[in-house]
Amino acid sequence: MKKLKQILLFILTALFLVSCSSSKETVKEQELIIYPSPPEKTRIQYLTSFSTAFDITGEQSEFLSNIVGEKENRAIVKPYGIAIYKGKIYICDTILGGIIIIDLSNSTFEYFTPKGLGDLKNQLIAL
Repeated sequence: MKKLKQILLFILTALFLVSCSSSKETVKEQELIIYPSPPEKTRIQYLTSFSTAFDITGEQSEFLSNIVGEKENRAIVKPYGIAIYKGKIYICDTILGGIIIIDLSNSTFEYFTPKGLGDLKNQLIAL
């Protein structure tokens, strides 16, 4: 009986240690993309890209989607202009008819689509 308890304790300890150990995933070294190419002075460096809300906020867990429902993965469809103000990125989207507001520090991705007199429209001027 004492030996059985020791074996059981050993198995439980091993399972605990395996579940607590963090898997160290190796980060694939990203190719450095800069413009203009050396020997010119570098002015622009590619860091990252995003095109959907899940790229910013992360995907919704299966547990949460079962409780509150599945969250829509909104996207940047046809960007027209971009501005950055006080740490937020504002992207004008002509298909959306509004603005996408991205806050990288808080991991938020929101649509702002005004209606009525404030409706944003892309007006083409014919010459």
